[in-house]
Amino acid sequence: MTVGQVGQIVLAPSEDALDGRQLDQLIELWLDDCAGRLDARETMPGYRRNVGYFRRWWVTEGPKRNWLLTKTACEQFELDLRKTPSKLSGQPLSYSSRYDCIRRMRQMFYWAHRTNRVPFNYGLWFPIPDGSSPSRKAASLTKLETLMAVAATSPLPRRNQAILALLIGAGLRRKECHLLDVGHLTFYADGTGEAVVTGKRTRRNPTGVRSVALDAATCAYLAAHLVELESDSGPVFRNAHTKKRLTCMGVYKVVVWCIEAASLSGEIQGCHDLRRAFAHHFATLRPGATYADMLRRQLGHAKYSQTADYTLLGVDDLRAHIISPLALFGSTETDSQETA
Repeated sequence: MTVGQVGQIVLAPSEDALDGRQLDQLIELWLDDCAGRLDARETMPGYRRNVGYFRRWWVTEGPKRNWLLTKTACEQFELDLRKTPSKLSGQPLSYSSRYDCIRRMRQMFYWAHRTNRVPFNYGLWFPIPDGSSPSRKAASLTKLETLMAVAATSPLPRRNQAILALLIGAGLRRKECHLLDVGHLTFYADGTGEAVVTGKRTRRNPTGVRSVALDAATCAYLAAHLVELESDSGPVFRNAHTKKRLTCMGVYKVVVWCIEAASLSGEIQGCHDLRRAFAHHFATLRPGATYADMLRRQLGHAKYSQTADYTLLGVDDLRAHIISPLALFGSTETDSQETA
């Protein structure tokens, strides 16, 4: 028997590598470029936080690897990221947080390659994080009612109920609550109202400013808070001690306090879950294409595809509204008779 070419086992194969001694400076240049195009107050802190996990990791790992970034090193970063605690909660990073960390590093290297700062798009070396986004279910009306009831027992009941009312009743973001001024609110004779809020900046809406509708129930909570506030100007929500505008983190802490006091920590995680609850219940109470566009506008989304991720419709919601052609049999007269 003749033997052809015999392969050899390579226990330590060679790898392409990038000299990573200036990686930190490269990341900083990318962040500076992003700051010129993105919302510096809302978006950039998240970008810095996400790439910060890699920067801290590279400070330790870089010397061990002679500052050579390889595909294997990028894969190891994803593995280590699974065990990395969140700076906010102290718990291991969620899938979404890990996904954002990897996505920002991919974006950074794509930018670096496109601007001729590196010879190859090394972002392709970073693997998609293991796992998947957790399935979410909108908070029921009963749980939302419990949350509002608990807010009434908080140290600042009128203020805290008004914050929850804007999140649950109007679908606002926490930043939009944080930036809301008394002069941005308008109340009408029928009990409803509107608010001019500042949210995310987009190509379609470069200022981020938009008007949102407020129903009578939401307005009632706001009005009660404003009566107690005794001010016709300045921030709607203020720190109890400094009397200055309540920060975004302050809004978040109010919501988390109410969630924990209501024993709903496993079912509602924060402000955005209340925004999702608004979208979900609006969609179920007001089904139809016309209402879908209203919901999109209320949430400030450019496309309904974004809004669809918020509605969290499940099979129970579909069962409540679905009508099949079978259900319509015999409901209309036919225009022709069956002939033999």
